[in-house]
Amino acid sequence: MKKIIVMVFFVFLTASSSVIASAAAAPEPAAGTPLLNQLDAAKVPAKPVVAFLPVINQSGLADKYAKEAIKVINERTAAKFADKWTVLSGPEIEKVTKDASFENYDAPVLAELVNVGKKLGADYVMFISLEPFKGDGGGFHLGVGSSSIKVEIVMKAKFVNVQEAKYVVNKVITGSGSSSAVTIAMFGGASPKNAVIAGTNKCMDTFFQDIP
Repeated sequence: MKKIIVMVFFVFLTASSSVIASAAAAPEPAAGTPLLNQLDAAKVPAKPVVAFLPVINQSGLADKYAKEAIKVINERTAAKFADKWTVLSGPEIEKVTKDASFENYDAPVLAELVNVGKKLGADYVMFISLEPFKGDGGGFHLGVGSSSIKVEIVMKAKFVNVQEAKYVVNKVITGSGSSSAVTIAMFGGASPKNAVIAGTNKCMDTFFQDIP
């Protein structure tokens, strides 16, 4: 009986030693290794990818004002998708868009946008075209008897779910912008630039309402 107990105890010690040796042999993460690299990658959800196609400008705005509108669009897009999304833009996107040869460059249809999204490996495609703006007095509405300017920015906006081949957003959006100033010369006049920026921001507010 004593021999049996001794043998069992010996086997237990041997097994324990093997476990301890295995644990000791297991390499520890190197110092400074990012935490995400130590986690199971399958548990980290991938960010959805948005292909932001180059903005089409057929607004009729003077070049310097059109650039301000496009600047607002780019800045609002970067802020909207920061952290939660990956945004594709730049030369690669421009090349793929150019090669796509849309039938109507300023109004691509759903199938064309889905095709571009697949080529880019994107989950969504975003398209904006600045359409002819509305206004009087050289394009801007000048307030009678006051130093004020009003303009309506118009954009064709599309946001496509590539996997489901459907529109999330597909609409023409209008945003009114205005600028006013005291009429005394020393205070300067109303700013078309500010009116354009305000109108473009309103368009982007409306556009992003339907995008989570």
